[in-house]
Amino acid sequence: MVCGITVGVLKELHADHILLSDSTCIPFAEGLAVDQIAPGSRITIVYSRKDDDGGMVAQSIKHSIGIEDFAYLPTLLAPPTPG
Repeated sequence: MVCGITVGVLKELHADHILLSDSTCIPFAEGLAVDQIAPGSRITIVYSRKDDDGGMVAQSIKHSIGIEDFAYLPTLLAPPTPG
């Protein structure tokens, strides 16, 4: 059961959990295999909640992109030139 989606910046990737830049530690669901993601990368985490204490358990972790990754976006958002 998916409870939510959150985003963060990866600080550390371990075999059974991740640590975000804000010191949030999120354990992996059993059997979750995570691709190698570089520290400092933006990530999107799909999570569920543990029954016992309500903590997050990562169901999926994917590399995210930021708005600055779209090199052409500033030209799309710029006001039209008079003419």
